[in-house]
Amino acid sequence: MPYLEFEEPEFKGLRMWYLCNPTSSALVDLSAPPPDSSPLDPAKPSLVMLHAGLTSSASFEHQYQNNNLKAFNLIAFDARMSGRTTGDELDSFTISDSADTFLRALEMLGVERYSVLGEGSGGCGAATWMAIKQPSRVQALVLVSPGHFETEP
Repeated sequence: MPYLEFEEPEFKGLRMWYLCNPTSSALVDLSAPPPDSSPLDPAKPSLVMLHAGLTSSASFEHQYQNNNLKAFNLIAFDARMSGRTTGDELDSFTISDSADTFLRALEMLGVERYSVLGEGSGGCGAATWMAIKQPSRVQALVLVSPGHFETEP
């Protein structure tokens, strides 16, 4: 199964589940074995998909099935406290912290540049913070139902 193990103490035992170019589309049933990931294709641009706060990467099942999106490396993560991702409880955790986590995950995967699709206030907020923190890596932002931000990015 595709997991990233975060060793840095600030991530407090985070074991983040991700999916890249899946070989099947069985995402929704968390009790079923997860689909396998395929390696990144360096010839394709990457699209990182960040789910809304109370969902998981399963919300992108239709994007994985869309033939028009086969031109991209499609990467989705289950954020902290979501889906198959596990980690120690934190005293506090902000949208900016979430962006730091996704940025580190993408570094661990070796993804240098990418576009980011954020869903809901959590995914959109993290995507926006990612673009602010590392603008040379984020090629484009797609914000779907961004809602409002508690604090300004």
